[in-house]
Amino acid sequence: MVGCDGRTCRLIDPPIGLEGIINRYGDIREYILEDGTLSPDWERQRFAYVYPKFEMVLAWDTSVKLKRIRCHVGIHGLLQHVLDRIHERDLGRKIRHFGGSYNFRPQRGSHKLSTHSWGISLDLEPLDNQLGTLSVAKGGTGAVTFTDGGVLLGSGTGAITALAVLTDGLFSRVKYM
Repeated sequence: MVGCDGRTCRLIDPPIGLEGIINRYGDIREYILEDGTLSPDWERQRFAYVYPKFEMVLAWDTSVKLKRIRCHVGIHGLLQHVLDRIHERDLGRKIRHFGGSYNFRPQRGSHKLSTHSWGISLDLEPLDNQLGTLSVAKGGTGAVTFTDGGVLLGSGTGAITALAVLTDGLFSRVKYM
């Protein structure tokens, strides 16, 4: 994982498990109200926007062009840096559909909170890459983590493999930034 501030990025360890996410990004459980909704204070204190310089549309409504992405302030610099690098290398043309980022919800098929609840997950090209998988035709399978020098791709269950610097291979899910 990479942390960015301004023009430089540095390698940092990703959080491990729920405890690691809470330690790095905050204890969302303290903001869940009695009715199960989330206090607006959670969003006010922890979120920022990044602005892609390439065109994407919402996966569920392709008539809507994406202008900004809301994410946790802890990944804001990294995510903006990565989106800028994608644009600089003219790879944005390969990313058409945005599936979501911040969304207070449980994981599919579970009662555990999704990492989307912290604003640290990002789904790209979800129409082709269901549930975070990446088709072999587009470079492999699994979750993706960005680094300053390239993209790391792994299945989420095993070792992570380094790929070339922002190659034309696409990715679907950014998680545990």
